[in-house]
Parts: sequence; structure tokens; C-alpha cells
Amino acid sequence: MNFQESTKESGATEKLTYSVTEFATALGIGRNVAYDLVHREGFPVIRVGKRRLIIPRKEALEWLSRNSISGESEVL
Repeated sequence: MNFQESTKESGATEKLTYSVTEFATALGIGRNVAYDLVHREGFPVIRVGKRRLIIPRKEALEWLSRNSISGESEVL
């Protein structure tokens, strides 16, 4: 079961944005790897204030789809 399926089953509202930690959890990767990813050129991330980074769900899904080996992403 992936993250998207688990939120549908629980009736949770899908978030529009994720923190880096939430994004890492959704992808099943470590926080450090997620921070490396959000600092890549072209990755969709929004800086809020001086330190906070948020990741827009829709744009992240599109980026993952474009940059994945198989071209498919059902993670978020």
C-alpha cells in the first residue's frame, strides 16, 4: 500500500504541500536524502521565510514522474 492509498482509506484530506520531513516519509527515504533532493536545480520547492522549505504536492508528483526511471510515480 502506498501513501496515496493509505490516505484515501483513512479518509484523510490530501495535503497541498509537505515539509521536507513529511516528503521524506512519503517517499520512504531519509531526511538527508530529501534535503539533497530539494536543493537540486529544478526541484519544486518553496522557501517560506529564511529557513522553512515546503514542497507543493502536485508539482513534486510531476517532477518525480518526469525524472523517474520508469516515468511513473504513485508515491504521494
